[in-house]
Amino acid sequence: MNSTPAVNIASSPGEGSEAETSAPLVTQEAELSASPASETRTEQSESASTASTDPSENTSTMTNASTGVLSTSTATEISPPLVAPTPTYPGHWTRGAGRKIIVGVCAREKKAKSKAMNEILSRLDRKKFQVLIFGDQCILQQPPEQWPFCDALIAFYSTGFPLVKAEAYAELVKPYVLNDLSMQRALHDRRCVYDLLMENNIDVPVHAYLNRDEPGEGRLEEFDEFIVVNGTQ
Repeated sequence: MNSTPAVNIASSPGEGSEAETSAPLVTQEAELSASPASETRTEQSESASTASTDPSENTSTMTNASTGVLSTSTATEISPPLVAPTPTYPGHWTRGAGRKIIVGVCAREKKAKSKAMNEILSRLDRKKFQVLIFGDQCILQQPPEQWPFCDALIAFYSTGFPLVKAEAYAELVKPYVLNDLSMQRALHDRRCVYDLLMENNIDVPVHAYLNRDEPGEGRLEEFDEFIVVNGTQ
């Protein structure tokens, strides 16, 4: 009976060396293909850590623990310029439902943080309102385009108050203004103040003023014990 001889199939030395070298090449190619993803993840982690430690991203608002009033004299340094009519502030506030109404106090710090003003602001419901004091550094050194955003504005004149900038801010943001800014120009002239009070039937003290805006305007009579201005003694 004929038997088929067994045939041993063995790879040649050349074929074996090629097989052995191909495996490291595949491994290297896999490592190279994976390295961009790892580098991307590394760059993302580095950028995230840099962003978290960037001091420019830190807000500069401070909350008074007793009154809950925010004071932000340097908040404009991190706020981008306003874009009318719906300015948005990353990290601050945006218009829309589901948030507190922001009441901005735009006045000199001596007035904004006075006992009388704190008494008024303390009566606001903290669940509905957030009080934000602009501060002297903000209103005096920053343009109105960089002032913090608010829904309602309390602004009143005092010595050194930039009324023109406050009017520009109100025109840009269009908040609910609690007191007429243009009418506050009357406070620059006591004569206008008295005239407005009398026009609205508000009692004023006995007074007299002598206009010198035009030559010959007004009449002044002098006596030993008193003077008479425009017929008023």
